[in-house]
Amino acid sequence: MGNNGKPVHDILDVDGQVAVQAPTGFDVSDYKYIIDYIFNDLDSVKEVFREKVAVRNRNFDFYAGRQWTNEEYQMHKKQFRVPYVFNEIKSKVDHLVGTQTQTRLDARLVPREKGDEAAAELLTFIVKWAEQMNNLEYVETDVFTEGLIGGVSIAVVSWKNDDIQNGYPCVEKVPTNEMYWDSRARNLNLSDARWMARVAYVPKIDLIELMPEKEKEISEASNIGTEIGDNTGRFFKVLTQRQSASIRNRFQTSRNYERDVVQYIEYYERRKIYQYVVADEVQGKVRNFDIKEEAEEFYEGLIDQYLDEGQSLQNPDGSPRVVTDVILKNSLYQTIIVGDQVISCELLELTDFPYVVFFAYFDEGDYWGFVDDLISPQILVNRSFSQWDYQIGTSLKNAVTVVENMLKRGFTIEKVRQELSKTGPVIPVASHNAINPLPNSQVTPDLFQSISWSISRMNDYAGGRNALGLQENAAESGRAVLARAEAGGVGRLPLFDKLRLWRAGITMRLVWFIKNFMVPGQVLRIVGMDESTQYVELDDGILDTFKEIQIDVKIDEAIKSDSIKERNFQQLKELFSVIPGLPPEIVTKMLLEYSGIPQSKKREITDMLEFYQQYIQEKAKLSNDEKLQKEVVDSLQKKQLKEQMERGDQVKEQQQEVEKEIKSVKVKMDDLDKKREEMSNQNLSIQQLNTANNRLNTPAEMKGGMAASITSALM
Repeated sequence: MGNNGKPVHDILDVDGQVAVQAPTGFDVSDYKYIIDYIFNDLDSVKEVFREKVAVRNRNFDFYAGRQWTNEEYQMHKKQFRVPYVFNEIKSKVDHLVGTQTQTRLDARLVPREKGDEAAAELLTFIVKWAEQMNNLEYVETDVFTEGLIGGVSIAVVSWKNDDIQNGYPCVEKVPTNEMYWDSRARNLNLSDARWMARVAYVPKIDLIELMPEKEKEISEASNIGTEIGDNTGRFFKVLTQRQSASIRNRFQTSRNYERDVVQYIEYYERRKIYQYVVADEVQGKVRNFDIKEEAEEFYEGLIDQYLDEGQSLQNPDGSPRVVTDVILKNSLYQTIIVGDQVISCELLELTDFPYVVFFAYFDEGDYWGFVDDLISPQILVNRSFSQWDYQIGTSLKNAVTVVENMLKRGFTIEKVRQELSKTGPVIPVASHNAINPLPNSQVTPDLFQSISWSISRMNDYAGGRNALGLQENAAESGRAVLARAEAGGVGRLPLFDKLRLWRAGITMRLVWFIKNFMVPGQVLRIVGMDESTQYVELDDGILDTFKEIQIDVKIDEAIKSDSIKERNFQQLKELFSVIPGLPPEIVTKMLLEYSGIPQSKKREITDMLEFYQQYIQEKAKLSNDEKLQKEVVDSLQKKQLKEQMERGDQVKEQQQEVEKEIKSVKVKMDDLDKKREEMSNQNLSIQQLNTANNRLNTPAEMKGGMAASITSALM
């Protein structure tokens, strides 16, 4: 019970007048008519569901080990026998539930249009938040368990404001003995069911807290046991013995009207609604109408307006620019009845039932559970053991006949009994015919064959001994066991396939509530698989994007089985061995994910790996800095060496130039000496010699000039 969809309109307003178009078949001015309308639907399927609930309760009794009826218990008691129960059903069911627990489902949203990937990923993120708020993985296991045993299990998605500001989408399992639906439905997800209802017996205080605005109507509603035809209490037979006893005790002991128990009916009906559309290409607008006459009136007024304005009403291809159309939409009506009071009758925005049904096995509207096939073999096992116990209890055990007058005088029958109870009895007799032992009765061996055959059949129904983790025979190889276990496990796939469909239905309804009930400013906290926490704050832009995108739901398996993890671990090792060179960060992360070591150790290794990666990065950075520094030093040294070498080359060139000049001067001096010698020989005058000296400079002057040139070159 909860807010199961935003009401568009209340069909009954405060004055009892029609607020919107009522569903066909409803006379909204007459509450009694609405009650009769709904109870006609409920009465039409009451016997069908009563039988199904009885089978469900029987199956749960067998699963819990309550496998004898009260009459059979009394018969055993009268015969001083024990009603043995060797419960083979529970282990089979628990094994399937364990398999489901190891392979729980994981939902993700896939956008239908390109470019919506980011929005779909964020929406998936918020769906995970809703799943965490509801512990959905445990709800999923409860639903699967009940479906295996009873054949059907149901969960409801609603909006609740308990303990959380702004509320959250709530997923709860509903008692199946409170649910009814159109028995003509043939689809597995009940998509073709016309109606669906929940009939519960709850204290008035619970309903007042749920609908405080309806406190007056709820307080005045008739309690269980009062007369409103035969409506209240007519569904008592579908309740379990514990539920009905609790309700009756409450009714008998209650002295406070708030604790009085009333019948609560939540009735949903699918209806097709015609919506009339006026598409205006002139202004680029589309108008929707619920009433045909209003749409026609608006269309005619629009045409007249455009004609007066001289607007063209045809496109170049001849098609009209203003058209009308009719769209058939799915709608959902909700009616709530408390006792004899119609509390509300509303048209909801929600277009599908808030209840999602899981069937273990389903065919053309009929359904049954996994346990149904195990009931007969289990009964045979119990009765075979009971018969075996009966035969042992009624058979002769070490009986003897004694002829008393053939015993030695003074040796009584009681002394014979005492002597026979000893290991080496000695009995004095006058004749060996005095004592005659009778043979013990043998238990019929067929009983043990029946027991073995029954248990074998139950194992086969569950997929075989290998699929259950048992051994067929000692000669089996490991590969044969794995192959046979996998082959036997194929028989479970239909069960998990139907659970996928149920999970997809839950996810679609969660998405609907997120789109339509979430408010801006709400902050969501999501705890990751590694216990990290992430936060998302919603705003108008995010919520508007959610409402616009179209998504599909994909259901995958979240593998948690140790054996499957080990298999994946080995496959990854083989893969990494043939693809060398992968970064250790990738290899370590993948191997840790499928490793069987405890999660705490995985976190320690992950933390150490992160620390090591940081260390390697810092070390690489430091090494890079040292390398750069060394490169700079080497570059400077090379530059200095190059400059020195260049300067050395320049000095060498200058020395060579000086040597050339020295050689040139030496040649000139030699020439001068020759000329002086020639002039001496020719007896030149002193005036001529002085003139020659002034022109050629003296040797000392020439040496001083060369020294200055060399010094300047070396500076």
